[in-house]
Amino acid sequence: MLILNSDDLLQEIKEQKGIDLSAYSTDFLIQKIEKRMVSLQIQSAAAYREKLRTEPIEADTLLSEIGIQVTLFFRNPLVFEIIKERTLPAILDAKRTDGSREIRIWSAGCSTGEEAYSVAILLRQLLKDELSEWRILIFATDIDRKILAEAEKGLFSRAKLVETKVGIVDEYFTPVGEAFRIKPGIRRMVDFSFDDLASTERSAPSASIFGAFDLVFCRNVMIYFNEACRKSVQNKIIRSLNKGGYLILGESEWLADISKSEFTEVDDRNRIFRKK
Repeated sequence: MLILNSDDLLQEIKEQKGIDLSAYSTDFLIQKIEKRMVSLQIQSAAAYREKLRTEPIEADTLLSEIGIQVTLFFRNPLVFEIIKERTLPAILDAKRTDGSREIRIWSAGCSTGEEAYSVAILLRQLLKDELSEWRILIFATDIDRKILAEAEKGLFSRAKLVETKVGIVDEYFTPVGEAFRIKPGIRRMVDFSFDDLASTERSAPSASIFGAFDLVFCRNVMIYFNEACRKSVQNKIIRSLNKGGYLILGESEWLADISKSEFTEVDDRNRIFRKK
């Protein structure tokens, strides 16, 4: 089966959900739509659009298929080790020098929240008894509202913790049957909200309009966008970052030529960059 033109389906999603998927890679979208149609035994794009029209929940299911679901706590442990030993301390030192006690972090494309919770744990470890003296603002956003609802629950399977040190699991999670729930102190550090990263209507999560960011995670998100959208998203992130702020990309992602001049390489191998 081959969908020669997915425009009508994307238009239906846009009309129902207000989400414009045209910035995503066409091949990627077709693959996801075809997979969903096969699972429903639907043979044509017209029939699938009719299902979208008559069963609005199907649009949510398709968006979940399009979303990035492979997430773990402390995914790529070396990256998080660098964040703990170099990136976050550098941010904290700069804040202390400036007399500030506020840190702003954005996890873009947060999925079920593991990345945002991981950096919250690192900050708690670094600040210890000093934590109460700081205002920590961690904004985690995603295009999938169902995934965000799961993230807010803070309940995770053991499989999500395979790259997490045992001591961290013991200190920051509570066993619930065969699952683990993030402890309330960490849960309260993260604000989850809907955001379409590819949208040009705003440059940062709506909940974070009162300042720029010291650290932005945008890992394994832009690989699903076409080239024009990648450039647009990177420009959005540039605008959202404080001078000296850090950007962390996925291991197979790169800076567009228009963005390279805006950053210095902190650790190119691990895709960590600092805004000039």
